[in-house]
Amino acid sequence: LYKGTNGVLLTYDVTDKNSFDGLYHWIKECYDNCDLSRTIFYLVGNKLDQAEKQVNKEDIRKLLEYVKTNHTDFKINAVFEVSAKYSNFVYGLFDNVIKDLVEHRCYFDENKLRSKRSVDLSTARDDQQTNCCSYWSNGS
Repeated sequence: LYKGTNGVLLTYDVTDKNSFDGLYHWIKECYDNCDLSRTIFYLVGNKLDQAEKQVNKEDIRKLLEYVKTNHTDFKINAVFEVSAKYSNFVYGLFDNVIKDLVEHRCYFDENKLRSKRSVDLSTARDDQQTNCCSYWSNGS
């Protein structure tokens, strides 16, 4: 599952500290098995809509410091908090991750890509207001 990985979403439940603490295991697992020269990592907290958060910014800061200190060459490019209850947040997450992967050119070998048909990812989505995968932007 790790061979050729371009991006990894390390996810946790913001209302469950144990799920967040489990990231330490998954970070080591990815560190030991992923090609760190080509894989980009993202930290994603889910259930942002819930009031009883157990994971705070200090917990995230400690995790990022742990990674920096103990797993050199392992870089978490971005931290997101979303709610799967609202598809627009999830869709925005994937839009940002895909954009980041494209900008870092880690998703393809340019020489191989030239020999294949290209795919146009710029086409408009159907019914952006009511589609289950709609995207909402706050202007940023």
